[in-house]
Order: sequence, then C-alpha cells, then structure tokens
Amino acid sequence: MNRSPKNAMIGRLGGSIICASFILTMNTPSSAQPAAPTAARAAGHPAAGATPPKGNRNTVTSESAHQTRPQDNSSNGTLRLQVQTLTDRLERLTAEMATLRRSIDSRPEVQRHIDQLEATMRQLREDLAGLRTRQADMERRPRLLQPNPTSTTGWRFGYHNGPWFQAQHNRFRLHFKGFSVMGYRMDAVAANSSSSEDVVASGRLTNKFQVKNARLGADGFILSRRFRYDVTLETASSAWINKVHLKKATISFLVPGDWLTITLGQQKTPDSFQELRSSAHLQLLDRSPATESFAQGYDVGLTMNFSEWRHRLVQQIGLFNGEGANPDSVDTNFIYVLRLGIQPMGPLPHSEDDLTRSSHPKLWIGTSFVLTPHPSMTDNSTHARVYRPSAELAFLWKGFNLQSEFFYRIVQHAKDSSTGKDSATKKYAGVYAQTGYIFNHDIQIAARYTAMQIFPTPNMNWSNPGASGWSWTPTALHFTDDIVDTASYQPPTWIHKVTAAVMVDFWEHHLRLALIYSWEKDDDLTIVENTAPYGDAHVSYQVHTVRLLARLAL
Repeated sequence: MNRSPKNAMIGRLGGSIICASFILTMNTPSSAQPAAPTAARAAGHPAAGATPPKGNRNTVTSESAHQTRPQDNSSNGTLRLQVQTLTDRLERLTAEMATLRRSIDSRPEVQRHIDQLEATMRQLREDLAGLRTRQADMERRPRLLQPNPTSTTGWRFGYHNGPWFQAQHNRFRLHFKGFSVMGYRMDAVAANSSSSEDVVASGRLTNKFQVKNARLGADGFILSRRFRYDVTLETASSAWINKVHLKKATISFLVPGDWLTITLGQQKTPDSFQELRSSAHLQLLDRSPATESFAQGYDVGLTMNFSEWRHRLVQQIGLFNGEGANPDSVDTNFIYVLRLGIQPMGPLPHSEDDLTRSSHPKLWIGTSFVLTPHPSMTDNSTHARVYRPSAELAFLWKGFNLQSEFFYRIVQHAKDSSTGKDSATKKYAGVYAQTGYIFNHDIQIAARYTAMQIFPTPNMNWSNPGASGWSWTPTALHFTDDIVDTASYQPPTWIHKVTAAVMVDFWEHHLRLALIYSWEKDDDLTIVENTAPYGDAHVSYQVHTVRLLARLAL
C-alpha cells in the first residue's frame, strides 16, 4: 500500500527521534563521569573514604576523584569499539538530519525536534572526541602499565598515579605515590637604597640548580573502604629543615551515606583553594606568594568535611594546634577554621588546570574564616586575636582555567596592662589571579598576578632578596608579629609579582617541563631600627627570575 507524503514525513521524524534516544542510551556508560568525590576532595582536600569503582576485576581502578574523563576500566579494544560505534551512529544521524531538513515543513514543533537532534549531535561529537583522546592515551602507555589480569589469590594490582595493590573483599588497599620538582634557576636583582648603597646589592646575578620537592607517600584503606590512611614524607632538604621530615599523616573515616568525612592528624587547614591543591597538581609548579603568606598550611588537628546536594554544597570545620607542622604545642589555645563552598555545575577536579578538557563548565565559589585567639609562637605574654576572612573563585571549561583568591588579616592586640590602652591593630591584604589554557597536544600556557601587603620589620633579611624567592617574607605573617610596639613599624607596603609560563606534558601528564619567568617589584620599603651603620633605610628593588623546571609524578 502506498503511503501518503504526510505519513512518510511523520514516519521519518519518528524514526529519527527513536534513533537519537537509542544513541543517547547506548552512549551514557562511555561518557559518564566517575562517581562524585567525597566532600573533602570536592573542596580540594584529598578524599577520605572514596569508594573504588566496581566492575570487571581485570581492570585498573582509579582512586583520583579529579578524573573526569571515562574510567580506566576500559581496555584499548573496548575503547576502539566504542569509538567506531559512535562514529557510525553519528554519520547515520547526520544523514537523517539532512533528509529531515529537505523534506519536513517549517512547523514550530518540527523545528524543535530538529533542534533537539542537533543538540544531541553536538554532545555526541564532544563525547567522541573524549573517547578518541582516551584511546590515544591508552595506546601510548607502555605495556607494563596496561590493565593486568586478576591473580588466582584474589589480590588485584595495577597502576594509576602510582602502583596499587588491593586485597579481596576490599579489606585492604595500598597505593604508592610520589613526585619531585627540580631544575635550574637564575635571579637578577636591581635594587637601590636612599640611605646606603650597601643595604641591598644592586645588579646581583645568582643562578643554581635546585630540588624543590622530592616526596614519597602511601594511601589506601584498612578493613573497610570507609577507614582510610594517608602518609607523605618530604625527602628534599629545605631552608628550614635539612632532613627528611613528615609532611602529612592522617586517618579518616567516611560515615555511611557519604555526607561526612572526619580526618585526624597532620594535614592542611581548609582555608584556601590553592593551598588545598596538592603540590603535584599545581599548574605553575608553585603557589602564589599571597597563598604562602596568608594560608595556614600544614598543622595538626581535626577536620569535619560535610557534603550535600550531590557534593555540590561543601562545608568544612577545622580545629588545629596553630603551631604549624611537626612542632610541639607552646600553649593551650587552638585555631578555628570554617570554610563554605558551592560548585553548582558538579565537583571540580583536584588539579588547578583542566587536564581532561571537560565538556561541561565547572564553577567553584567559596569563602573561609580563620580565628586565632593567641597566635604568638615565642612570647606567651603577648596576647592577640587574629581574624582572617577570604574569598575564592575557580572556573574550568574545555582546557581553560581561571582562579582567584582574596585574603585579609586583622591582628588585634590586647590592652596594655600598664597603660590600659589598646595596642596597635594591624590590617593587611593579599590577592592573586591565575589563568591558563591547555591545548590538544598537552601544551599549556599560564600566567598569574599577585599583590600582597607586608609589615617591614628589623629582622627581615634584605642582603640577598630574590635569591631564594619569597623565603625572606617573615614567617610571623602566618601567626602575626609578636612585637606590639607601634614605633617599630611603618605602614604596610605592597609587593607585586607577575609570573608567566609555557609548559608541555608527557606520559599522560606524569612529566611536565616548564619554562617560567617571574618579575617582582615592591613599593618603597622603610627598614626601621636597622643595625649600624645603616640606620633606617629606604629600599626599593626588582627581581627578574627565570626557571627551567621538571616535575615527575607517579
């Protein structure tokens, strides 16, 4: 029986809609994102108690919640079949769309169906591009790193950001991790002083090889996937510890329902977006000077990480000693940390850059507040309160990343018991903005601007600025200055730093080579009560730094 043109048109339209629905259904497993990370990892803190993906025991599981591309349990053959299947279906859908455009009238309901099909096609193209990238990564892997079959003993092993071993029934897991940053650095200092030409040597040129980091660690779970551990050691000597020392040691528990993670031990205080990013996942291989000076860093204490709305709403509460990493407590006071954040478009990866070139935008908006009732580390007779609010923003999409943080600190000393007057209240701020883009061939460009205020003090070392970067910044900035005599201070002054870099990654981003240029400049500083013969000196300087660094991570 011959069908009328109208019936034929409706039949073609119904067939195209059914075809598009079938493609979306078949495509969902291959383009689905990994399970949402726990609250700690969603907010930039390493997850505590994340559940490994279930499935084929012959595959390599992933413990990194920041991976947003298809899971690693896809073999190379499976990926090849998925790519070919999507390609064929996309071609058929394109041909069907062309037929619909030529034969269907322009009624609004018909055009809406066509627009929906075109949106489906765009999504299929993005998913297909992601699968092809994943397939290329799998083909570049050495045979040793390909998925291994399950042994007859029930133990599973594999490699993902380091080798891992896991017992049957999820009773035990051990994952080794580590990274190192090393390279060459050259500094050129241009400085002057109105009081003495010798306060800061002008025209000084320094160069050296350095090993910034060499960290080894292990993490996993014991008895249950809800009880997790994480230990990290720093083996490279630094300016303040010339020996192997502990960086991190925590035990975590993930409560049923995955809405709360409790972590105890030496860990990072949850008060900064960039500080909570691992040093192995920093885009420019180091943090901004503002983050280094205003964030508390590692400390010993307890954190509770809450997560709601499918890990899109995050709250973190922390209670810490306040003396930093590894020291003995010098008083009975704690510091209190509160952090709130929202990521309405889904959890952000743990890295600063968008390595997976996510097809959907990711946004983070957060704020934190730190209260230090008694920040003095050296003089228990000095009582003060420190309030440190901050705001943070991060955005990722298709290889582009943008993040910024603003810090503000108020140091309020108690009344002088002898005079009854309030001591000096100091206020200073810091801010940075960072952006970057990663191209298809693992080539990146990035830039960052930092501005921060400091209070010059007599103990600042101006004899060799820039030779060791920002290490000359007084460590008292982390806890406030112990000196309350207002005559010993000048108003805060601004320091500016601009950094730009070109980087290239190899071996699925495990190796990064970076060429980094930095320019630092300060306002006119006044060093008061300086040692003779200089007296009070006004110093202004600029530092140009070129670094060629390599970062190797498991």
